Amino acid sequence: MLRLPESISNTYYALRHAHSVANLQNRIVSYPRHGRSGFGLSSHGTAQCAARADSWRGELFGRQVVVIASDFLRAVETGLFLVRALNLRRLGTAAVLRERNFGQLEFQTDKNYKLVWDRDRRNPAHRWMGVESVHMVRRRTLGFIRQCEKKYKGCAIVLVSHGDALQILETHFRFLSPQMHRSLPPLRNAELRILGGP
Repeated sequence: MLRLPESISNTYYALRHAHSVANLQNRIVSYPRHGRSGFGLSSHGTAQCAARADSWRGELFGRQVVVIASDFLRAVETGLFLVRALNLRRLGTAAVLRERNFGQLEFQTDKNYKLVWDRDRRNPAHRWMGVESVHMVRRRTLGFIRQCEKKYKGCAIVLVSHGDALQILETHFRFLSPQMHRSLPPLRNAELRILGGP
């Protein structure tokens, strides 16, 4: 098993998507058929990306950067802002970086997140209301890190994704159990955070 962060050859960053239409509507949008085709950035999210471009460039200056986004529209649009800010050629996408699937809570109020997170702390394997467990999310996101380690060497790899997916992945870099993901400082919209590297 790959041990992180000691044995990795790339530096990994989490970038949470900017403010989205789903955020604006206080709505959970986690199904691929909804997230891929709609619920992109809000006007506020677009402004966030424009305002953060300089700080993103400064954080990643002098690095060979690879940007890979969830295939949900809000993540793709955020990733494209970063790609343009860095004058890169392309944005990669990966389905494994998608939002955590919230099952029967789809399209319900985002106040339900707290109900899920409370259950996460008690049982990381729970599937209440058909929600994807934290174990499942960490398995798929960590598997993607392993793929990147085989493909890239010495790069700064920016993962443009979603709050739960990124914070559950971050628990591995912080040597925490995945159900502790909400003990980490919450990733804000359009926040770039280093996860770890050599």
